[in-house]
Amino acid sequence: HWHGETFEIPAGASHEFYSEACTNQCFIYNGRVVGLQFHVEVTEGLLDAIISNGEDELVPGEYVQIREKLLEGAVHIKRNNELMFSILDELDKL
Repeated sequence: HWHGETFEIPAGASHEFYSEACTNQCFIYNGRVVGLQFHVEVTEGLLDAIISNGEDELVPGEYVQIREKLLEGAVHIKRNNELMFSILDELDKL
């Protein structure tokens, strides 16, 4: 589950989100395709399940967060879900 792999932005797509750890986090192509490499759909229960399922892979590294740091990120769940529904609402208008 952890994002050890990434993707190339398609030619002609707009590069929307990035970070030092992940250059290609979001793109929009032709106003109709959205590519994401982050999880706006996560709920608190899903976050717990994702961590529990992949906890053996949380080895120390430059961009690897430990369980406690991942759980601290739960404060962003509501805003991420709002972003997800905003994206879906815009796509529904197409």
